[in-house]
Amino acid sequence: MRARTHILLTYLLTAPTLGLHHATITALATILPDLDHPHSLAASLLHPLELLTRRNLRHALTQRLRHRGPLHCPWPWAALAHTLWTTGHPHAALLPLGALLHCLEDALTTMGVPIAWHRKNGEWRSIRLSLARIPSNHWDTLLPPLALAITWTTLLLNPTELYQLHPNPTLERTYWHARATLLQPFLHTPESLNQEALRVTNHDRLPHLRATLRYDHGTREVTGLWTPTGWMHGDDGRWYPPPDHGLRVLELSYPKARYRVTTTHRWPPPRNALTLRALLAYERLTPEELERTARRAVLLGLTIRHEDHRTGRLLLEGRWITGAALSRLPRPTWTRLSLLTIRA
Repeated sequence: MRARTHILLTYLLTAPTLGLHHATITALATILPDLDHPHSLAASLLHPLELLTRRNLRHALTQRLRHRGPLHCPWPWAALAHTLWTTGHPHAALLPLGALLHCLEDALTTMGVPIAWHRKNGEWRSIRLSLARIPSNHWDTLLPPLALAITWTTLLLNPTELYQLHPNPTLERTYWHARATLLQPFLHTPESLNQEALRVTNHDRLPHLRATLRYDHGTREVTGLWTPTGWMHGDDGRWYPPPDHGLRVLELSYPKARYRVTTTHRWPPPRNALTLRALLAYERLTPEELERTARRAVLLGLTIRHEDHRTGRLLLEGRWITGAALSRLPRPTWTRLSLLTIRA
């Protein structure tokens, strides 16, 4: 593989876990094993030393080590990375980690990498590891566009990765416009919009929609900001609750907008709607189930009367609640319902 292919592949493997800065260091360190090739990028870095010593260091390394020789054996790099990590030098461990990933990546090619040596007929011969017999030039052709697509997808899923790059206003504006264009077909449920609003609100932005909201009493075409609680703050100043029967997003953008939950705005039930006063009790919920149920109940307009994470108990109460809203909650341990006045 070429140096650019190793750098891209290593970056893709490490960016989700190490972050952008550490992944960049690891990706650049991945060229170290190619010091045994005279025309590699790593070997070209020896040129200043060659000028000082007046010796052909690249030729000497190639003659002694040979390409895909000892420097491409993964065991020494793995041992060095483990030693540096366990002795409290995690940043220094990124360099041998990059070299180790280089060796593992070369193991995906036809030539493979050496993992052991044995002596035969007076000569040392290597035992090579080849996990996939794919020629190096195929990796060099396919990986760059694939790396670009995966990196852009990672930025779309997590805007924090973009802001770690300290983008300029033009790049930031291009990013949010591209995000709106690419994600609009996938944001077709209130739950997906809630998650998207929660992701971008940390960067002082909210999804601005022109959408058709479907309620029990009809549809409404609304333009405004979608908040993480599922309520939509219309441009007319009114608050619209989560739709009962889904929505259709017509336009999407990401203007700068600060949002903080300070109060809950209740939309009055439609006329002639059957509404209930509900008291729901849950027992023996896991902490994850309790948190998920409580969050969904608040979004549906219920109030948390009692919450105990130790015993897993949760008590919810709601007034002017419709049957459609209650059906979105898990089945409670016990419930008490009373009919309220039908609004005429």
